[in-house]
Amino acid sequence: MEKCTIYVDVNGNFNGPKVWQKWPHLTNRVLTYFINGGEPRNVPDKGDCQTPATPMMTTAQHYKSTLFCPTKHPNVEAFSCDTPPNPRGYWTNTSLSHPGEAPCPACSSFDDEFTTSTCEVCKGGGLQYLCPWGCGPLVPSPWLDKVYVFYPMFTRQDRILPRAQGAYEAPVSFVHNCMSWGCQAFVEPARKLGVKAYGGGNSPDGLVPHADCFKILSKALCTVYLKGGGAVDYSILEPMAAGCPTTFHSSYVHNCRLYELLELGVTCLTWETEEEMQRVIERLRIPAYNRQIGEAGRERLKKVLWNDPTGFHNFMRKVFG
Repeated sequence: MEKCTIYVDVNGNFNGPKVWQKWPHLTNRVLTYFINGGEPRNVPDKGDCQTPATPMMTTAQHYKSTLFCPTKHPNVEAFSCDTPPNPRGYWTNTSLSHPGEAPCPACSSFDDEFTTSTCEVCKGGGLQYLCPWGCGPLVPSPWLDKVYVFYPMFTRQDRILPRAQGAYEAPVSFVHNCMSWGCQAFVEPARKLGVKAYGGGNSPDGLVPHADCFKILSKALCTVYLKGGGAVDYSILEPMAAGCPTTFHSSYVHNCRLYELLELGVTCLTWETEEEMQRVIERLRIPAYNRQIGEAGRERLKKVLWNDPTGFHNFMRKVFG
């Protein structure tokens, strides 16, 4: 550790102060690698990821939000300052807000026109934004300029097999412990529709060797993702890279803020009830439509994953010199 120049820790916001207390040369040289896909939070045994103590890199897309409503709405999960609702008030869509009359709190102290025009908070308007739900002014997100947000790279392109053209086999789900996540109520209804729920733990159809996954995806009608939240994981990236249509409960798209990647009716399909799931599966039995959704997902994945070749380098140079 004496020769270490940067210390990276998945729990750096909690462990950082302990590290630099013992190794003072690492003060301000700790990077948190937040691998969870959840929203910003402050948990006693995990550290403050809402107002990060250290710079962070993460796949949690919530951190792309530049505005924040300081008014919390505990115990009212359906009310928030975002669309769709998010109970903690992270703002990701300024177009649904409206400018107020007061100067923007993030750039009002600057007279430089260039600084104002490039302000991430007011988008160059120079005015504060107001919460459309009547909470008052939105403020700059407490994690602004401290977090680098990215999508995990897909590195298994060489394992992909050509997609079947019709004569599809059963839809599949690759989710460990699917009976313990937010979509457990849909597991048995999905299986009645022919979905194979593969995975470890309590996933009812058991594990399959990873070497067989791409063979399965080349023939599967589609994937039915039996999970309501979490990180951007390979069980999403693999089917999209393989051109296999992906379907989700709508809550997953919203909970993980994957709007760039998962566009309803274009790169994926979503459902909220057993009946909707059945309609989605039946519609994907049409080969031309199956190819349309699968190929759109594949192309969007390529665009999203490789659209920031210098961003991480610039972030590290800015926060660590």
